[in-house]
Amino acid sequence: MSADSLIFAFYGLILIVAGIGLMFVRLDPASYKKDNECYGPLSSINMGMAYTVIKTKKTKNIISLVLTSAGIAVMIYATQQ
Repeated sequence: MSADSLIFAFYGLILIVAGIGLMFVRLDPASYKKDNECYGPLSSINMGMAYTVIKTKKTKNIISLVLTSAGIAVMIYATQQ
């Protein structure tokens, strides 16, 4: 494997982990309030703007699917080089 393939594989892995991690984000208002109380307004979930950008469960699932699919596509591309 060349260095380019390893870089692409690393980016693909990041996309896959981000897509899978997004599946576990809770979007209800109680979770938002609890995160603000426990971690403050600069928590990682708030910094990722999951509460403001993703309003519905359907949107969350679509974005998660797109991220995971893109990660798999990049990993396949990395192994074909």
